[in-house]
Amino acid sequence: MSVLACVMGMLATGMLIQYGDITVAVSFASEHTLALPAIWTFVAVSLFCGLLHRLTRLRLLTRAELLCVMFCMLISAPLMTQGFWHRVVAILATNPRMADFEKLDAMSDRLWPHGPNLIRDVLRPDNPYLVAAGNCTWKDVAVEEGRTARVPVLENRDKDGASALRIRLPADRGGAPFVMPGEPYMISVLARPADLGPTAKYHCRIRAEGVSAFTEFFSSSLPSKVNFLHPGGFRRVGAYGVKFPPEAARGCVLEFGLSGNGRVELWTRSCSTWPCWRACTAASRR
Repeated sequence: MSVLACVMGMLATGMLIQYGDITVAVSFASEHTLALPAIWTFVAVSLFCGLLHRLTRLRLLTRAELLCVMFCMLISAPLMTQGFWHRVVAILATNPRMADFEKLDAMSDRLWPHGPNLIRDVLRPDNPYLVAAGNCTWKDVAVEEGRTARVPVLENRDKDGASALRIRLPADRGGAPFVMPGEPYMISVLARPADLGPTAKYHCRIRAEGVSAFTEFFSSSLPSKVNFLHPGGFRRVGAYGVKFPPEAARGCVLEFGLSGNGRVELWTRSCSTWPCWRACTAASRR
């Protein structure tokens, strides 16, 4: 009986949503925290069960069963409307697009489509495709409580100083395209700055091999930040929808750098350069 009540209740809820959202265009009714069509239907079911019990002493649904019926309708109501597709799926999937990088580490990267990580585990001292410029050292530092890692540290002592780590990204790898110019990418890194000067900034840039001009993906002077996700003080910074220059078809160099006096540590295992959705589909067509 409770299963039948759930099915009939969801059917009635769907009819109310159709009438309210489509026929009379009162879309807000189903988008409250407690969707009104579901509440109206549950009130009707409760009154019917109470009236029947009052007249015939027949109990169709127990309190526990009524709770299950209400739960089903409250879950089904947003699934029938943009209350789910807009408020849940869309908001989670668009966090990268809105450059809300502080929330990314709290969610699975499977919530939005993307391609492979182009720089997974490349920031390590034994990487032959990695070149350091300026004052760059590798140190074992505490990245989280009870956890240490060997990370690159960029440090400048004067305001005109510049240090950088440059990673060579080939145009193709193993006969397959690796970097696709013109396609949108998302890039992010966990950085822990310290003692930054008034004009100091840490940045990420890209330049084609053999070309002096560069494209800046992001530049920031934000200080370190301790929160629940990163008690060690690391801050995720990045950019969404950036594109590699057309000259990158011959290969390119990705640079993480620091200009001005100060210090910044990069957590190597948390760097990413992911193709966005359009790049993903382009790769799949190949």
